[in-house]
This record gives sequence, C-alpha cells and structure tokens, in this order.
Amino acid sequence: VYRYDLSCGKKKKIIIQAALFFAEQIKFDSHFDLSTDSEMYCTEFVYKIVNAATGKNNYLPFTCVEGNKFIAPDNLYCNVHAKLVTFVDYSKKI
Repeated sequence: VYRYDLSCGKKKKIIIQAALFFAEQIKFDSHFDLSTDSEMYCTEFVYKIVNAATGKNNYLPFTCVEGNKFIAPDNLYCNVHAKLVTFVDYSKKI
C-alpha cells in the first residue's frame, strides 16, 4: 500500500474528481488511449485524477514504448511522491 504526499485539500480534490468521473459513467478504454477522457482504463483514471488534483500534468510519470504513451501500474507507485505504507507478502504459506 502506498500513499501520496498530498495535502488534505488535494485529497479532497481527488475525491471530488473521482465522483465526477463516476457520475459520467465513463466506460473502460480498451484502446488505452490517454488523449481522451470519454473512456479510461484503471491506471489512467488514477493518473488523471491525481494530476488534476495537484494541478501538475507531470506529478505522476507515464511510460512510453515505441511511441505509445500509457500509464502502467508501477507509474502510480514508483515515483518520488509515493511512500510505502505497508507490505503484505501473499506468497508465504500460513
């Protein structure tokens, strides 16, 4: 579990933006196209609401492979703004 270094005000902005996107009933983006907000995939949703809340288009990084820009899961937590809160190893047998 990771947590971003955001103020309470920015966290509230995230909640508001997420609620707005939810109200719009945005469909899943099977083309993984970052250029529109009419459809989104999971990590794109998080990326866009966090960047919007911070007011910075580069608060979270993106990945570019062969000219294709996308948000991979590790873009959300492998960055200077994300702090590890707890770790659970599910591979260990009980």
